Amino acid sequence: MGLALMACFTACKGPSFKKRPHKDSVNVVKVDNPRFFEVMKPYLNEGYTVKMVPSGISMLPTIHDKEDVVLLKEIRDVKPGDIVLAEIEKDHYIMHRVLRRDGEILTLKGDNNRETEKANLADVLAKVVGLNKGEALVRDSATDGQMDYNATYCKNSSLRLDVKGKTIIKVDTVGRLVDMHRIVTFNETAKTIWDKIGEDFTMQKMVDIVLGEYDIDTLTASGDCNRLLQEWVTSGLVEKKVIRP
Repeated sequence: MGLALMACFTACKGPSFKKRPHKDSVNVVKVDNPRFFEVMKPYLNEGYTVKMVPSGISMLPTIHDKEDVVLLKEIRDVKPGDIVLAEIEKDHYIMHRVLRRDGEILTLKGDNNRETEKANLADVLAKVVGLNKGEALVRDSATDGQMDYNATYCKNSSLRLDVKGKTIIKVDTVGRLVDMHRIVTFNETAKTIWDKIGEDFTMQKMVDIVLGEYDIDTLTASGDCNRLLQEWVTSGLVEKKVIRP
C-alpha cells in the first residue's frame, strides 16, 4: 500500500573521509506494518483523532480497501455495532465491527467475513468515529521538473518527529488531528539534511550540506537534492515560503 519515494545519492567517486550517501532516503511506511500502529498508539493515548487508510477487504462494503479514510479515537465506550481497531494477537491488528460485548470480552466480525474473533476490551486501540468515502483516491499533485534553486522553503509547522527521530507525521495540534494517511521515514542521509537545514532553507543549502557530509560531486548532489526536495514538497513536508515586502 505504501509508495516508495527515494533520492538516489549514488555517485560516489574517489577515496575520502566523508561518508558514502544512502539510497532510499525517503519512504512511506505501509499501513499493514506493525511499526505503523506503534507510531499511532501514543497519539491515540494523548487524545488525538488519527486519520488513516485501512487495508484489506474484510469490511466491505462499509469500508473499501485503499479508497476510504477512517477517523479513529481512543474511546472505551464500546458497544455492539461499533467498528474498532484491536490487536487480537501480538502485531496482528484488525478493524472489525463489534457483534457482542460480554463484560470485558468483545466478539468481533468483519462485515465481509463469516468468522468472528474474540478480543479483550483492553486490546482495543480505538473506535472508528468517522468515515470519509473515497478520500484516499485523491492523489497528491506531483512536483515535476526543476525546483527553484534559490527560493526559500520552510518546514510545515504542523509536522512532528516521533520519539525515534526518523519518522515525520502531519499533526494538527489545534484541531487535535493526526494525518497518518502517509507517514514518512528518513534514512541517515535524508535525516542529516533535515536536521541541518533549519526551519527556513534553500536548495543551495541542501546541496552545501550534502557536499560537506558525503563523498559526492556537485552535479550529482544538485540533482539528488532537487529530487529529494520535490518529494518533500509533494509529501507536504515542506512548502515554498512566501516572502512579503
